[in-house]
Amino acid sequence: MHVSELMSLLEKQSVISQEKIVGDLEGCNLINATFEQVDFTEARFGICDLSAVIFINCHLSGLNLSDIRSDKVTLNNCELDSCHLSNGTVSGLNALDCNFSNAYFDAAKIVDCNFISCDFSAAVFDRTELSQSRFSSCSFDRATFRTICWQNFALYEVSFASSVF
Repeated sequence: MHVSELMSLLEKQSVISQEKIVGDLEGCNLINATFEQVDFTEARFGICDLSAVIFINCHLSGLNLSDIRSDKVTLNNCELDSCHLSNGTVSGLNALDCNFSNAYFDAAKIVDCNFISCDFSAAVFDRTELSQSRFSSCSFDRATFRTICWQNFALYEVSFASSVF
């Protein structure tokens, strides 16, 4: 489904299921939409508003998400491996059972987020500012945390095996 078709469909309904999105979402307003089993790997987000969007079983692998506007985004069982959030701001994100392996959070700001049972294996958090966020049952095996700023965060049952600080 091309982005123009997606935007037309979102005018009629707020839930999009089992589609593959192709094209440039730059400037699109996806506020309050729900995506279930949607493949975004051939889409480009650019500056796009994802406030209050819900992603369930979606594929966002390898995408550059550093320019998105997001507040209160929910990710449930999504693939975000090798995605780029570098130099971006992630605020109010709730992620459950997501794969962020090999993702780039380099110089990102992560504020007031919840990560439960997520895999951050080999992810890059160098120069990241992390505040008011919670990580529970997450794996950070082989992740890097050089010159990271941690403030008011909570860790519960997390693994940092072979991580670099």
